[in-house]
Amino acid sequence: MKRLVFSVILSIFIGCSNNVTSIQTAKLNQKFKIKYEQEVQIVPEGFAVKLDSVMDGRCPRGAECFWAGNARIVLSVNNTSVSLNSELEPKEGSFKNYKFEMISLSPLPSLKNPVPLKDYVAELIISKN
Repeated sequence: MKRLVFSVILSIFIGCSNNVTSIQTAKLNQKFKIKYEQEVQIVPEGFAVKLDSVMDGRCPRGAECFWAGNARIVLSVNNTSVSLNSELEPKEGSFKNYKFEMISLSPLPSLKNPVPLKDYVAELIISKN
């Protein structure tokens, strides 16, 4: 009987632990990547960043464009929106005394297949002003 109870408790614990998602963390002055709708904790600063939206107007792969185009992302930082652009202003954003910069956004758009939002990954760096 004890073995049965132990086995049931163990299987419940293992089943629950498979559903736990790991929390990604990042530090100031270090590049990090964030996926669409992912939240990253900035340690030890005590705030979270989430990639809320992506508007990609960059020149698609395989196209000949007269300018590079622009990608705009919106981050949610403790329920405050911070917008960043790849080519147009503002290229930097701020929250309290922190500066946010987008290093890159991937993948590039394609002429043949639109990029699903879930596939976007932004590379960011956060520093103190």
